[in-house]
Amino acid sequence: MPKVGVRDPANGFSQVSGVKSKNVILDTGVSYAIVPAEDFVALQTELDSYGATCVAPKDNSLVSTYKCKCKTYSALPDIQL
Repeated sequence: MPKVGVRDPANGFSQVSGVKSKNVILDTGVSYAIVPAEDFVALQTELDSYGATCVAPKDNSLVSTYKCKCKTYSALPDIQL
């Protein structure tokens, strides 16, 4: 089974634990990634360590989105799905 995690030059691949889903939808510009909320929360913990700040949606509807920002996008690792 493919693993979900982050990859950066300094640390190599780091698997994110707690991800259960086997499916994800990405648009061609990767502006949005559609993943189950609990899987995103597991991934968010890893992104926090790279300086990303994510704000949870104000509601729990099926079209809610987390909004994430980072001061230095080049410092973010690649996300492997």
